[in-house]
Amino acid sequence: MFLWLVAGAAFAGTGSYDFNLPGQPLETTLSDIARVADVNITFLPATVKGRVSPPVKGRLSVDDALRKALSGTGLRIARTSGGTYLIEPPLPNADVVVRSGSVDADIEPRKADTKITEVIVTGYKSSLRRSAGLKTGFIGVLDSIGTEDVLRFPDNNLAEAIQRISGVAVARDPGEGRSVAVRGLGAEFTRVMINDLEAQTSTDGIVYGANRGRGFDFSVFPSELFTRIDVRKTALADQSATSIGATINLITPKPFDFPDRFLTVNAHLSDLSLSHRSGQGGALLYSRRWRGGNLGALITGTYSRAPLDIQGVNSGGWSVATSDGGFCRPTLGTGGLCDVAEAGYGPAQAAYTQINRSDVLIPRFYRYTHLTGSVSRAGLAASVQWRPRPSSYISMNLLDAWYATRRTDYFLEAVGFSRGAAQGGRPETVPRAVTIDSGGVLRAGTFDNVDIRSETAIDNFETRFSRYSILYRENVTPKLWFDLVFSSSISRFDNPDDLTIQIDRYNVDGYSFDTRTYGQYRPEINYGFDVRNADNWYFGPAIFQTGGTGAAAPEIRMRPNAVDNAYTVWKLRGNYAPFHEVQINAGLEYNRFKFRSTAQRLVQGESGFAVPGSRVQSLTKDFCGLTHVDPPPGTPRCWRVPDIGAFVAYYDLYSGVGRNEMSSAPPSTRGLNQDVREDEFAAYFKVNFKASLFDLTLFGNAGVRMVNTHQTTGFFLTRSLSNSTVEPEWAAYSRRYEDVLPSVNLKLYLDQNRALKMSWAHVVAKPPIASIATATSIEVNGGRRQIVSGNPDIEPIRATSLDISYEHSTETDGLFALNLFHKRFQNYIQNQTYFAQFRETGLSEDYLTGTGVAPTDEFSVSKYINTPGGYLNGVEIYWQNRLYVVNDALRDFGVNINYTYIRSALEYMTTDYVSSKLISADMIDVSRSSYNATFYYEKRRIEARISVNYRDEYLTNVPGFSGADAGGIGAATYIDASVTFKARRNLTIELDATNLTNQSNVTWDKTDAHLVGDARYSGRQIRLGFRYVP
Repeated sequence: MFLWLVAGAAFAGTGSYDFNLPGQPLETTLSDIARVADVNITFLPATVKGRVSPPVKGRLSVDDALRKALSGTGLRIARTSGGTYLIEPPLPNADVVVRSGSVDADIEPRKADTKITEVIVTGYKSSLRRSAGLKTGFIGVLDSIGTEDVLRFPDNNLAEAIQRISGVAVARDPGEGRSVAVRGLGAEFTRVMINDLEAQTSTDGIVYGANRGRGFDFSVFPSELFTRIDVRKTALADQSATSIGATINLITPKPFDFPDRFLTVNAHLSDLSLSHRSGQGGALLYSRRWRGGNLGALITGTYSRAPLDIQGVNSGGWSVATSDGGFCRPTLGTGGLCDVAEAGYGPAQAAYTQINRSDVLIPRFYRYTHLTGSVSRAGLAASVQWRPRPSSYISMNLLDAWYATRRTDYFLEAVGFSRGAAQGGRPETVPRAVTIDSGGVLRAGTFDNVDIRSETAIDNFETRFSRYSILYRENVTPKLWFDLVFSSSISRFDNPDDLTIQIDRYNVDGYSFDTRTYGQYRPEINYGFDVRNADNWYFGPAIFQTGGTGAAAPEIRMRPNAVDNAYTVWKLRGNYAPFHEVQINAGLEYNRFKFRSTAQRLVQGESGFAVPGSRVQSLTKDFCGLTHVDPPPGTPRCWRVPDIGAFVAYYDLYSGVGRNEMSSAPPSTRGLNQDVREDEFAAYFKVNFKASLFDLTLFGNAGVRMVNTHQTTGFFLTRSLSNSTVEPEWAAYSRRYEDVLPSVNLKLYLDQNRALKMSWAHVVAKPPIASIATATSIEVNGGRRQIVSGNPDIEPIRATSLDISYEHSTETDGLFALNLFHKRFQNYIQNQTYFAQFRETGLSEDYLTGTGVAPTDEFSVSKYINTPGGYLNGVEIYWQNRLYVVNDALRDFGVNINYTYIRSALEYMTTDYVSSKLISADMIDVSRSSYNATFYYEKRRIEARISVNYRDEYLTNVPGFSGADAGGIGAATYIDASVTFKARRNLTIELDATNLTNQSNVTWDKTDAHLVGDARYSGRQIRLGFRYVP
């Protein structure tokens, strides 16, 4: 059991304490030792059931006190790499490496005793045992996952490790876990802490792009930097308030977690199935303690580099066929652009009649995609712990992480379908033959006058995270202590090389695509010309086709951008225990959060570059790929692409002067230049108590947290001038708001093995950054045209949370838990979206200068509003056990299974050109069903496991684009496996495989049709490595 009065202890096992404990039930003695020494002691209730400890008296260390308490019981003392003491029964097969001084004991069965001064617990089974102890002892709902061994999480990625926890689902981008949703509530609702102190970091991706929100990008950190991850799903008055979903605490290693001297090294090689390129990595941890264990230092470092290869298909989104001016009506013998041959005139007229309707949806541009590159991570964690005297403790911690992606993307698409008349797009395109299904979706078609584009993009970005913290604790008396904590962290995301270069071919006849035979994830595409011939491609200024509707040009998009997040945290916390059954916690906190987003664009626009003096061939190259997605016969796998290096050299793109001058002033980038500062002052008061209820033991806590937030936002406003032009002007807005947040958590022991828990709280989530840090931003990105208006005065999301849980532990390392949870949202924040021509928005047409689009082109218009709210209900089921409870022949096998089911309803505001109305739909990011099942085997030298993780489909936007009711991400099942073999006492060989089935990541539009937005395959990865402990 993880006792309520020991949460947060960080310096187990050092110093001596005055104990005066009588002979009493062992559970009570362990609670008293934990309270006096302020350490974590965990055990399953069944382990200590019916046992009585002798008196524990005198000035003793924690180790000596525990030895006395356990003498004669046959129980063992172990300590995890996170510093927690474990009280364990004798095991039939030992899974601990016992360390006493410099002598290493072999891994073999041993007699139970209490003469264990230091142990490092290893193995997946032991990791589950520790997690179960934390879960059952916490007053509230907590789930935890820890290292199987030092420097080894049971997954290769931090976010993917967290998904093993019940109720946690991962959002993947690109090809790996990036952010998490807890009980259906996404990253904006989840607060992430590092060693119980606030932190924030952001990076970029493919599906979700650069993170300019409050969500935490777990992909930045190497998993080897952490020893445990706790997910607290219920609120406490003494924890940070801005979390409706959960609070996730990432815990780094400390020197007091380890023996006097400890060293471990690991290394690995990896292979990616899509490209068979290799990666590599390694990690090292060294810890040392002096002065009788009262002074310690630890350093750990890690580095890895993995290949990146992602292939897929993309529709560019879906739009109404009549939008952007619709298609060109076929003509006969007029000499105009839309003339067709007499023989094809009748079919073309029929095709036009079928497709040019407001109830028909068409892909904006079907295309195959191939992305290749690498992902690198490095990290450093250092810690110093010192107890200068028995009553004092000082801890200093440093964490530094670096994450970098180097990526090159290749695309070939019919870009004309996504353009309006001003760019010579769809209104110049003639349908020749079409197939439209009963749902009004274009499934196949042949067209004339189609603009084709080939583009190459590079995305070279990195995130650097740095954090340091200092904690000072003073035990004034055995009943009174306080601590003072300071932490400073900064995350810097920088993308200096966000560069896309395009070459075009205009008004191609005979373009066709067909999804009827192979489906929408494998379309047949015929581009109507030889896409490998450089002479068929064009780069230069805009071209106006004879008889056309507008001019079009290929573009060079240089879009450097950066995001900074910084936290400064001060905490003064006090604890007073007037008597054994009551403990009082109170504290004051100050958190300063600073966010800054910057971006630049080309001052003279992204099109209109001069025609190169040499042939296009000298600036382009052949690209061949798509080996995995395997397009149907006739669909190109090789085509001509811009050569980024050649273009950069020829046009001197990075000079920053003349045609290449960059600025944050262009309308398309102003909305990405934002500042937010939040000064949060908080005070809390909490009472922990123990009582009897109907002869049953009741633990609980009740408290209140009061929070005052001062929010300041900065962004570009525009003001109209007398000559009807607009000029950007930096503006700032400030406001304050307060929240009073009560919470109650109760735990009632039905007996030594079973307990009921109940938690209730008022909770709050701060508004998304995008909603408060933007006045109006305009984005034109190829066929994507978007207007976003923020609201710096929008209200935070507020809700009431209720949890009821039942937990049953057994002496066979088993645990069953059933959790029911309910959240009632008093309000919500919605990004309300509708489509309108730019001239209908009321914005000045001068905003469109340099974008190449016209006021009559349609834009996606979004604005942030508060909506009435809704509810979220769910159930979590958790079961873990060793399978010898089923059959003794399975004694070396075990299982860990969790399942979550959620139902939610939220009121969304929908808008068309005329009116608004409320609709009810699932909450964004909520998967109704999700589960994780891990089956494992452990016996002496061999350990193996296989894990299956499933997440149901979920919504990402309501309403969807172009009149769709919603957009979302498809259901996915990921299967991972791991095998370790202990070749020698201090050498372990490891083999890991992730994403064994090469599961795709699919986005879709329209709930009743699931029209593909994007489908990407990232491949399976195999890792072979070793771990060495001298």
